[in-house]
Amino acid sequence: MLKKILKKAGVLLMAVSILSLLGCNQVNEATAKKVEEKLEKKYGEKFEVQALGNRWGTKENNTVKSIVKATKNNVIFDAVMNKNGKLESETYLIHKIGAEAGSVLTQNLQKEGITSKVKLRAAGGKKLELNDSTITLPEYIKSHSPKKFVGIMILEDSENASPEKIIKGFKSAYVDLSETKLQTLTLIVASEDYDDAVEVFNENADVSDDWLEEFKIKAKFYLYMDEEGFQSDHEEFQNQS
Repeated sequence: MLKKILKKAGVLLMAVSILSLLGCNQVNEATAKKVEEKLEKKYGEKFEVQALGNRWGTKENNTVKSIVKATKNNVIFDAVMNKNGKLESETYLIHKIGAEAGSVLTQNLQKEGITSKVKLRAAGGKKLELNDSTITLPEYIKSHSPKKFVGIMILEDSENASPEKIIKGFKSAYVDLSETKLQTLTLIVASEDYDDAVEVFNENADVSDDWLEEFKIKAKFYLYMDEEGFQSDHEEFQNQS
């Protein structure tokens, strides 16, 4: 008799759990839809919510933090909406400009045969406003005068990822960015782990080097370029510069 009661209780608990999960999914879909609609109304573009909650999936202070992708340019950014459906903050334009600056760096490294992935942000200068949504990177640098572009970069380990070639690509990017100060925490990732490390960049608006600890890191160092020249905390780069 007791066994039958426990069995029925187990089935009931499982049914309740399934219904709860279905309810959560419906709530998440509705929340994601609201975030997308708010952003589309603001910018006149299409957006897709990739995940709700922060990296650990939590909700704090009656707000939901979403990771969002702009379908037009694949820019990944954060958006925060409160329980009343108000969009409290979002970082689309910040990450859009950062992504364009990052592309300048990756393209110059590619010319040296180096495969890379970059997350950059502009620091200092005039604040981006809604009417800046169509501004180009050169226009932004000229009109907003950022003090520097700063961020994190991964390079795929290869023969081409030598100090000489990395410095050359980095210096060329500095020139192409109108000689705006350029600073990156740079990690050389083993070739077999590189694609997985890139996925971390593709799935998150911001990336910390702590999130890359599971991968085989061959080297980690800072690169910096300003009007006084190139600098690094890595001895091999110091000898090259």
